[in-house]
This record gives sequence, structure tokens and C-alpha cells, in this order.
Amino acid sequence: MNRQPGPAPPAVEICLAGGPAVLEHGLLAARAGGADRVELCRAMGVGGLGPAPWQVRMAADLLRGGPRLVVMVRRRADFTLSALDVEHALRDMAGAARAGAQGVALGALKGRRLDEAAMSRLVRAAHDLGLAVTCHRAFDEVADPRVALDLLADLGVARVLASGLRWGAALEDPRRWSRLARVVELAAARLEVVVCGGLSPACLPRVLAMLPRPSRISFHAYSGVRRGRRVHACLVSEFVAAARQ
Repeated sequence: MNRQPGPAPPAVEICLAGGPAVLEHGLLAARAGGADRVELCRAMGVGGLGPAPWQVRMAADLLRGGPRLVVMVRRRADFTLSALDVEHALRDMAGAARAGAQGVALGALKGRRLDEAAMSRLVRAAHDLGLAVTCHRAFDEVADPRVALDLLADLGVARVLASGLRWGAALEDPRRWSRLARVVELAAARLEVVVCGGLSPACLPRVLAMLPRPSRISFHAYSGVRRGRRVHACLVSEFVAAARQ
């Protein structure tokens, strides 16, 4: 009897930001540690804004043939996009594609719902550029994750970045994990849920135990693979091993 292959092990995405020396160190560490993707940002104090063009070029060059590059597309600290913001996002995506990125992270809200008009335009443009789309943590702000996931799936969004609660929620908050488990169930086979928010190699076994399995999930790491300001390859490797146990 032929056995069906099991689900793929969770991928690992490393979030990177910083000046030239710090960023170069982080890119090389993510690659050496076995990360599957890098999400490139700046201004992590406000949850991550889009990187500068030089950062995208450096990342695309150093990651060539290694982890896939996802570029944050976000110019302001909130998630409401004006018509001008949408135009800027379109230009930023085109620049990321020209530099060699494989994906973008984007999102737009209208109140506590996804902005359907803005999202439709941005996702369509990303696909025209050959870019996979992740809905970033604007998703954590929506009132009804089912409605949001239905829209994202209909638009052909590949992944949704989610922590279960808004930015800054404690890892131990039980509301976080109940909501995140529901998001994973609702996403089912339609989208990959990129689990984020204060994750480290030490906490991943507990996180995996709280999420429905099998499911389409991956993990997003920032502080958990750093000592001080720098990413270390050994911590990336530990994170990858913990995610795939």
C-alpha cells in the first residue's frame, strides 16, 4: 500500500532589520542557520515598516540561492491606507520585485475589517509582479478572523502573519492561543498561518502542543534568535530544529 506523504514540517521565517553591518550579519546568520525565509523590515519599534531600497538590494544579493526574501510593504505605523499610501505601496512592491524579492508582506484596514478595495488592488499587483503575498499583522486587528480569512483566500493570499492578539500581547495570555488555534482551524488548507510574537526555541514545543495538527503553519522569529542587537546562526539553527521536531 502506498502511504500518503505527511504534512511538510513548519517553515521558519527570520525577521531582520538594522544598519549595514547589523543587517549583513543577520542575513548571513539566517542563511547559515537554515532559515527558509527572511522578512525584511525597519523601525521595529512600531511593529516594522518597509525597508530602504539599499536594504532590499543587500538582502537579495546575500540570500541568492538561500532563504526566500519577503519584503515588508508599510510606510506608516497604522494600518489605514490612503489613496496615496496605496500608490506608494505599488511602487515599493515593484522595486522589491526588481531587486529580487520573492514575496511581500502587506495589509490594509478599514476600521476593524480588512480594506477590501485596497487589498484587492495590492494583491493583484503583487501577483502580476510574481510576488507571493503575506497579510501582515494588520490581521491581528480584525474583529472577525473568519471574514478576513475568507477574503484573503479569495484574493489568493499565500500566508497570514498572526500572533492571536494585537502587537505586544503576552506569550502566556490564554486568549492569544485560543484565538490563534481558531485562526489555524479556519485557515485550514487555504492559507499558511505564520505564527509570530515573542517566539523562541525554548517555547516552541509548548506552542506546537497548543495548535491543531496537522495544519499549515510556519514560525516567525525576531527577538528569539538574537543576543543583543544581533542575530546568531546558532540560535536560528536551534529555532529551526525546535520547529521541526
